[in-house]
Amino acid sequence: MPDGVFLDVPAIRARVEQRFRVYDVQGDENVIAFFVHATDGSLETDFEALKRDLKPEGLLPLLKYQGGEHAIYVVRNPTRTRRGWKLNAILFALTVVTTTLAGAFSAFSYYHHDFDTSNVTQLEYVKAVFSAQSVGLGFLTFALPLMAILTIHEMGHYVMTRRHGMDASLPFFIPVPPGLGLNIGTFGAFIGMREPMPNRKALFDIGAAGPIAGFFVAVPVLLIGLALMAAHPVLVAANEPGSVTIGTPLLYDLLATPFHLPANALTHPTAFAGWVGLFVTAINLLPAGQLDGGHIASAMFGDRARFASYAAVVGLLGLGLSPLLGLPGYDGWLFFALLIGFLGVRHPPTLDGVSGIDRKRLIIGWATFVMGVLCFTLVPVSGG
Repeated sequence: MPDGVFLDVPAIRARVEQRFRVYDVQGDENVIAFFVHATDGSLETDFEALKRDLKPEGLLPLLKYQGGEHAIYVVRNPTRTRRGWKLNAILFALTVVTTTLAGAFSAFSYYHHDFDTSNVTQLEYVKAVFSAQSVGLGFLTFALPLMAILTIHEMGHYVMTRRHGMDASLPFFIPVPPGLGLNIGTFGAFIGMREPMPNRKALFDIGAAGPIAGFFVAVPVLLIGLALMAAHPVLVAANEPGSVTIGTPLLYDLLATPFHLPANALTHPTAFAGWVGLFVTAINLLPAGQLDGGHIASAMFGDRARFASYAAVVGLLGLGLSPLLGLPGYDGWLFFALLIGFLGVRHPPTLDGVSGIDRKRLIIGWATFVMGVLCFTLVPVSGG
């Protein structure tokens, strides 16, 4: 049904009445509300069937429960721009390049930690950092494991959207020139959803699949990096000028315990990639806005999840401003708080605003939040 054409109320009502008993109709030519008698046992499946019935006609139903009545609102499905895979491929390739260059710096700092910079020019130092050997090591020891973590994370989302019969784009990776932010060469990736979330089960599954999949790649990557550190530990002087210290979350410390690493051991690039994986997991599992944790919280608690979202943003602002008061914190948290605020603190509702999720998903949801706590660190980076 093209834009500008009024909704055909009798025809749409006939469609709705194939699935529900309609007792009242309200609205206008743009939005129609059908008040229906709903059977709890079949409400979710009947609504999903109606959604499939209306989709070919460019229509979108929304199920709500208000004032003791079930209402199905029917609107036009907004047209969404579709892009081919070429942009995804270009961004992926650029991100491989930027993470490799960031990895070259990390690898050079580890394998040539004793490089004397006092007798070389800046240009000679740059040539040494980005030599063929350092770039190769940067790719193998940092870019490859990091891209594996990020790709598996996003493909977890993508595969789950397909399982729920939804349309979504391939991942869009975000390349970042080395030296910015945490110097990891990327701001992560995301997939574009081409249609609204149908129900809270789909919202939960899609939101949880990414961080869970990425987590189960990040942990072995971190263990490999810790093993490489233990095999040939590189020790540095405490408080060395220009050094950057990463704050390690509880899970990192637990996994590192069997390796008995000295406190002043330099972090191997692969261990750093694993650390980034845990950091990404923690950020994504914050129960706020459009983050994965926001999806999960909204699926578990409905509109009440907004309180957790507000609390997360306030907490990030507090941690970001703490250094100004001489307290432990990290000013980078301000960026994430502003990003969440820009994207929206409150999560948009699903099409089916009535059906909930089952006990199994509730248990998995709480487990993901525990996972997020284990991966979180108050001060990710200090020094420099």
